[in-house]
Amino acid sequence: MGFADIVVFRLSWEKCERGTTFFHEPPRAEPLGSVCLDWNNSQWVARSNWQEVRKHLGCLSGILIQNNIDVDLQGMGGQVCMTFGAYLANSPPAMHGNAWKGWHATVPNMREYRSHWWRTLDPSGMSPFDKMSEMINIACTDSRLKGKLAAELGGLANPMILLPLAGIFLAFFGAEYLGVVGLACAIRTLLGLGQAHEAYTFYEPRGKELNRIIMNPCTERNLYEGAEIFQEIIVRVVTDIGSQLAMSGAQKNCCHCVAKNLPTVPLGHPEMD
Repeated sequence: MGFADIVVFRLSWEKCERGTTFFHEPPRAEPLGSVCLDWNNSQWVARSNWQEVRKHLGCLSGILIQNNIDVDLQGMGGQVCMTFGAYLANSPPAMHGNAWKGWHATVPNMREYRSHWWRTLDPSGMSPFDKMSEMINIACTDSRLKGKLAAELGGLANPMILLPLAGIFLAFFGAEYLGVVGLACAIRTLLGLGQAHEAYTFYEPRGKELNRIIMNPCTERNLYEGAEIFQEIIVRVVTDIGSQLAMSGAQKNCCHCVAKNLPTVPLGHPEMD
């Protein structure tokens, strides 16, 4: 989680219907407002369209409360102005979700009003590891990208499973002191010397681009570009390792068959001389 998140939300409430607990993502269209979530100080403050945000929430700043996986925007008087549902369900936080306000007067555990929120990425305050984590999260969760990764990796296309790779990618593609030498060593280690040259021509330009995004100032658009590069690399890594394992298995089977069918020659036999 970054030190501060920018969250955009719809400036309109809709009455919740009985039995409905989740609503699909609506178009991101006006009217919209935004708040800054300051995690260091556990505070939130309106960031844009202040007059409409005040009408929508009743105030312009307050306390930030983590409520299990939800995040409550609490006013200075203690009232909950808005809840970002399932905001903390993943790490990094989700990219969008339902927003809630109030509880139904007669139906237990049912929200009264709902809206929608979108987290806006601000890489200016992110560390290299944060950037790599966000790119993995985008690759696994963004509606435009996750289908390709899921088709290749199935159930492994999950940010909670792939997030530990952030450190590995940072080491191989982000640390400038490793550069292309570290990348070449990584490829040889993972794929074997036989495929090193062919694999290098694939990984080297993509590794350079990830290095540029991770180690330099970038924009939200750059993070989405990096997410696409991550998809290409991780799918290729899985494919190449799978090919290596298949080749290794075939070689072992071949050696086993040859050894099994060779004639047994006693030691000291003339044919051994």
